[in-house]
Amino acid sequence: MTRIKASAANPVNVRVGMNVLTAFNAATTNVLTAGTTTAANEWLTESSIAEGVTGWAGPRIAGQLVLTNIAAATTTGTATTHTAIANAATFASLVNPITPRNLVFTLTDANDGILTLTLTILGVNQMGQTVTETLSYATGDSKTITGNVAFASLTSITMSGLTGTATATTDTLAVGLGTKIGIPFGPGLVVSKELVDGAVETVGTVNSTYGTIVLTTAPNGAHDYELFYSYRTNAPTVNQFRLTADTDVYVKYAQSGTAATAGAAVFTIEEWSEEVLAIA
Repeated sequence: MTRIKASAANPVNVRVGMNVLTAFNAATTNVLTAGTTTAANEWLTESSIAEGVTGWAGPRIAGQLVLTNIAAATTTGTATTHTAIANAATFASLVNPITPRNLVFTLTDANDGILTLTLTILGVNQMGQTVTETLSYATGDSKTITGNVAFASLTSITMSGLTGTATATTDTLAVGLGTKIGIPFGPGLVVSKELVDGAVETVGTVNSTYGTIVLTTAPNGAHDYELFYSYRTNAPTVNQFRLTADTDVYVKYAQSGTAATAGAAVFTIEEWSEEVLAIA
């Protein structure tokens, strides 16, 4: 319960949200509510909480993304092949991916003379955010170095931390496009449906942290895709109301049905409110 101070002369607009922080045990219907009475049912009713799932219970942003003629993955193409491997070397002639996607670096080092190196990629992701990704290589690792961030544009790619012996004429490092396609994303990203050339197919591998998907049918420069996705807002707003008197705001959990196992439901609710003075 949170006490909100307001009056007719100084009303406030209040936003209330709730987040399930730990899993809980319940069998059928689980409901989170909020309101200004002990019934706590005036503002919010959330019945879409799955048993054992931790996460935000509230509104989601949904959308449809159409991708046309997505290029196939390549081992080169986003920058010139870097033949002079050296510390603090910057890749030249950067070419921005047409569709936001991850980068893949291919190291050629036949005699395994290179012991370590670090790659730093600076650019902008599919959400317009400036991002930096750091990738590393050590002897014994795969010589295909795969990134996770979907870059819409590239600012710089720099190599540093080189140890061992590199032969400039034969040891090369090339950068190309990966299979992870960037899509709009936020916390709890879900892709519910995937179409290729108008036909429904199994949804590919989604990474909700970076907002990427590896499409089930690999791009070949000709396929068209449709993706139906949703995610929750970064600053969840379940509802907003104008209060004109001191009011207690209640958050309530209700479990319907028989518990799946013996014992009470175990859960933690994080609730918060934001007070904003309304303009008279």
